Amino acid sequence: MGKETGNNIKLGIFVVAGLVLLVAGLYVIGKNHSLFGSKFELKARFSNVSGLVAGNNIRFSGIQAGTVKSLEIINDTTIEVIFLIDKKTRPYIRKNAVVSIGTEGLMGNKVVNIYPGKGDAPLAEEGDMLVTKPIADMDDAMETLYTTNDNVRRISEQLLGTMERINASPALWGILEDSTLPVHLRVSLVNIRKASDDISGAASSLDEMIKNIEQGEGVAGILLKDTSSRRSLATAIQNIENASAEADHLVTRLDKMVQDIESGRDSSVAGLILGDTSVTGSINRSLSNIEAGTASFSENMEALKHNFLFRGYFRKKEKNK
Repeated sequence: MGKETGNNIKLGIFVVAGLVLLVAGLYVIGKNHSLFGSKFELKARFSNVSGLVAGNNIRFSGIQAGTVKSLEIINDTTIEVIFLIDKKTRPYIRKNAVVSIGTEGLMGNKVVNIYPGKGDAPLAEEGDMLVTKPIADMDDAMETLYTTNDNVRRISEQLLGTMERINASPALWGILEDSTLPVHLRVSLVNIRKASDDISGAASSLDEMIKNIEQGEGVAGILLKDTSSRRSLATAIQNIENASAEADHLVTRLDKMVQDIESGRDSSVAGLILGDTSVTGSINRSLSNIEAGTASFSENMEALKHNFLFRGYFRKKEKNK
């Protein structure tokens, strides 16, 4: 009987000790998850929580600050998340704080990150709705990475095809192995450089010409700057045009006169003389006789100069001159 009583006492002590350890463990776990500590609630709304569940940790600037209390679907595009924040963190969270959902490590549990906002703002109060930042979805990142890898694969295949075509092109290798190609390229570069220098010199000359024109120097500058010179030039051009018109009129009249003479319609003296071949022949003979008489007269005068009777007269005349 006494032995049975001792066993019962031992069993009771064991049970009580187990309960104490269980309560202590629950207290420690609850304290870490803000179940038994002082706390206040904040809210945030997301379009996608990416697997966030109640009990996930909340961090403020990387420091443990509370846990997720609950999630509620408001509509098909909005999910409201309620946070339990430790009151020891409350003096540092302001109304302009920004909330985002991240991951503990690369593939760990979801975690809510709260970052201080820019500028000054009042402290957050119980039930305030914080501003959220879009979530970097791992599925979207993996899809983007897959697309990038596929593009890299295509580029590699195209580059490989290009290199194979280059290696299979004897014409290209012939160009690359041509020893005269560098010489020709060097000559071309020299010519290009010389042409560039010539263009630069021409541009400088043109710039100098423009400056002279702007300053009123040179013929172009005078014409562009001096209004009186422009008027004089315009008058001269008009006179030239008038003279050209008069010359055209004179040529027309001369052409008509020649046509009248050739056809015999001109009854003037000039027309008779030029149109009648007999009159023209008589005039030609008369001119020939006059020239012959003039030559004979010149010979007679020369003979008189050498005649001793008139030699003194001519000498005296030369002295007077």
